Amino acid sequence: MHLVLLRGEGEVLSFTTLRSPPEGFAAPLHLALVLIDNAAIVLCHADSATAARVNIGDHVLVRLDETGLFHYSLQY
Repeated sequence: MHLVLLRGEGEVLSFTTLRSPPEGFAAPLHLALVLIDNAAIVLCHADSATAARVNIGDHVLVRLDETGLFHYSLQY
């Protein structure tokens, strides 16, 4: 295994909202598959406001939080 540095920008490939998420996650749980640098597909979380506006093909910013979860937000 080796580390690869990726920019914090990507494109939304798919997204969904889980109304009954797994234990440990609050409902609703907004998730998206984001393609970063044409090199990696990352499962990312979002807040309700972002999830309500996202579309497939949108360019988003991706960040890693202190718990190790990826989050996305719309890029303007």
